[in-house]
Amino acid sequence: MPSNLDTIWLNVYNISEFRNNINNNERQCMLSLVSVNRQEKVNAKSRQSVKDNCLISGYLLEKTVKDYIKENKAIELDRLDIALTKEGKPYLNTPDITDIEFNMSNSGDYVAVAVADKLVGIDIEECGRCDLKIANRFFSKSEISFINGLSDDYIKSFFSKCSQIAKPGMDELLTLYWTFKEAYLKFKGDGISRGLSSFDVDIKNLNVTGDESGKYYWDFTKDANYAYSLYADYKNIKRREEDFIFKETR
Repeated sequence: MPSNLDTIWLNVYNISEFRNNINNNERQCMLSLVSVNRQEKVNAKSRQSVKDNCLISGYLLEKTVKDYIKENKAIELDRLDIALTKEGKPYLNTPDITDIEFNMSNSGDYVAVAVADKLVGIDIEECGRCDLKIANRFFSKSEISFINGLSDDYIKSFFSKCSQIAKPGMDELLTLYWTFKEAYLKFKGDGISRGLSSFDVDIKNLNVTGDESGKYYWDFTKDANYAYSLYADYKNIKRREEDFIFKETR
């Protein structure tokens, strides 16, 4: 049996072209392939654009989970049974498969999905949606103090691995910081109600101050317009970014 359970799958999908050209046959086919829980969420939406985003993101989450299970456990599932914790975190409600964790985030043109055999949290955000005014409102005092003290040279050095970002600046840093905050809360399963200012992100060490339960992995999309980060206790990351093409039929 295949065994790559030390590796977290991180898939980032650009859905813009498919979403902008989706037809009713594709909608119905995709709806038939997702869990009952996702069908109910889609049908509860009123605006078609919101329904499409909910459907596409849910389909990509569940397809990635099914592909992970097939490759790592040699079990092929036609459809997932997904339930929610009281905090609203989805989990796989399948008695025979008890060690699969997953998380999903979507923003604008992208959907990011993480699947692992351990707790994982992920977030993706479009750059420019978090500025200093928002940061001052939601980040901790120590984080704001740290951010205000950063030099342009430090920011440039921090983003040196991201060749897709021509001129990294405060917009990119604050957007990434926001994903760090969200990914950690999703890892913990507490939800946004816990408060983004209730903990301190240490970007120098890529972890949360006083919490050794995991560490961050981060990057930007190829077009450099979106930041994403993952929080987990990981050894390896298997990352893939692609334009989504719907190929299934029913």
